[in-house]
Amino acid sequence: MKKHLILVLALLLTHIHTQAQSTTFYEVETFGLYGSPWARVKKNGKYGFINERGKITVEPIYDQIDPFGINGTTWAMVMKNKKYGFIDRSGREVVEPIYDKIHPFGINGTTWAKVVKNGKHGFIDDSGNPIEFSSNKDEN
Repeated sequence: MKKHLILVLALLLTHIHTQAQSTTFYEVETFGLYGSPWARVKKNGKYGFINERGKITVEPIYDQIDPFGINGTTWAMVMKNKKYGFIDRSGREVVEPIYDKIHPFGINGTTWAKVVKNGKHGFIDDSGNPIEFSSNKDEN
């Protein structure tokens, strides 16, 4: 009986230790610095966000996260595997990171943002929907 109790206790302690390690971050930045009530965190070279209770609100899976609202939209631009997209203020990907480049919204006289994907140019609207792609190689 004691052997079983010791074994269960050892397994429980191992589980608790593993869980504690999984929420350890290498960097925790100032709350609110990125335009949300969250703090940007870094774990294993990837960025995400936590709330004030330390709960992960955006998994640390991104190579880069820009502040919310600086690209002509309320979203935050993210980069994953050298591709760009956007997350909203709930942490949901509203534009999947599939673009080689995303220009700020509104600079082309519309509420759209110019995007580049596989050498083709197009636009996304303010809901994140793609508009049209051409084979034009000009990136201006």
